Amino acid sequence: MNYYPYQYQQTPQPQQFDNVVTVTGIDGANAFRIGPNSRAILVDGNEDVVYLKTTDGGGFPTLRAFSIKERPLNGTGTSQYVTRQELDDVLGRMAETLSARIAENISGMAANTATNMTEEENVKQHAQQRLPAV
Repeated sequence: MNYYPYQYQQTPQPQQFDNVVTVTGIDGANAFRIGPNSRAILVDGNEDVVYLKTTDGGGFPTLRAFSIKERPLNGTGTSQYVTRQELDDVLGRMAETLSARIAENISGMAANTATNMTEEENVKQHAQQRLPAV
């Protein structure tokens, strides 16, 4: 016997769509249809690209593309990175080399000025110093 003859029924909510699908290029991603308030991860079958397609309440889609790159899971492959100490060492050597070259240029310019060289003679002398002997 039913003591509650007027039970309230819930209205069904729109079903959301969360899935991974393989598509062919951006045209395939654009053509893939999903319902309102949904999202889908679309994997390009030809390139290393993943598309994230979302829709708002009105069903209007937004498509975003992401490049993917495989990463090792075991923690190896970090050889492409340097430690902070290695970076500081390289930067220090670069600063020393740059300072030495600037000092050489300044002393060379001072020596040329002391001998009253004209600008043209100064340019010729520097050009000859940089040219290999034949």
